Amino acid sequence: MLSARVDLKEKVAAGPIEQLRSQVKGEVIAPADPQYDERRKAWNLRVVQHPALIVIARDAQDVVAAVSFAKEQELGVAVQSGGHGVIRPADGALLIVTSELRDMQIDAASRTAWIGAGLKWGKVLESTQAVGLAPLLGSSPDVGVVGYTLGGGIGWLARRYGMALDSVFSIDVVTADGQLRRASQGANADLFWGLRGGGGAFGVVTGMEIKLYPVSTVYAGNLIYPIELAKEVYKRYRDWIKTAPDELTSSIVLMNYPTIPEIPDFLRGKSFVMVRGCYYGPIEKGEEILRYWRDWQAPFMDDFKAIPFSEVATVSNDPVDPLPGMSTGAWLSELSDDAIDVLIRYGAAKEGPSRWS
Repeated sequence: MLSARVDLKEKVAAGPIEQLRSQVKGEVIAPADPQYDERRKAWNLRVVQHPALIVIARDAQDVVAAVSFAKEQELGVAVQSGGHGVIRPADGALLIVTSELRDMQIDAASRTAWIGAGLKWGKVLESTQAVGLAPLLGSSPDVGVVGYTLGGGIGWLARRYGMALDSVFSIDVVTADGQLRRASQGANADLFWGLRGGGGAFGVVTGMEIKLYPVSTVYAGNLIYPIELAKEVYKRYRDWIKTAPDELTSSIVLMNYPTIPEIPDFLRGKSFVMVRGCYYGPIEKGEEILRYWRDWQAPFMDDFKAIPFSEVATVSNDPVDPLPGMSTGAWLSELSDDAIDVLIRYGAAKEGPSRWS
């Protein structure tokens, strides 16, 4: 590890680094600087990265300067805000950190918001709920707005209002030539299409304008069943969602709780199958939809109730503090019996408590 860092110190000469420092309002951090080890971290601690240089941008022009510098020095460019979406290390690259770009303007009349690339959903949710509106955030308000949205954004209002990327009006982005451009349906339309799911690294986003929705209260929560009922719950869930209204967004989860002090006693060291959901509509209708489960079999725990949408994070209770993790995924056209068997076989702890969640 030490030899890797020595090589990085020599990757960019001191003269160009000082010139870049004179051009930006934010910080320029080299491997030899004392704050380097802290600022290179991603939220996912499994990703250990050693960029050649780090720029903590304060505004869009800092990003312009950083991208232009990377081009001149023939460095790759990596970008992170909150760091949740980092899946490969930015080794040897210029890492642009946009977490300080926190400008936000909310227009309640037009139900829109301008969101800087450094904002997390929690701040946006708090500010929009104050005027009776809601953004299309995901399960965790601790995740950055831009990274989540550019990845598609399937949240608890998805079946009613679609994915987050479909509620974006415009995006400010610094492209590889060092130019700050605004992309929308009416300007740079191809770039706008690419940024909203085209699957490539089209530039560094500095902010976006998004649509908001009049959501203030939802009927949401979890039904938790013993792991022994997993197959029955999966099949019942499959039937349930066939006729579920668009106002209900749901998921089914196999959860293994490790034996660590942070886990409540009644969950610690045990495995469960969970049905999660968020219904936006009349509360009595939400209760009627849940009778499908409650009349079938009493769950181990049932915390479905009417909650302010500002508390939607309580549905999934995703971790906030950085930790190491791995994720993968696949799209299924149907939840077949074979798929259910595979999920349970490999997803549920088999021999005693799992070490992992």
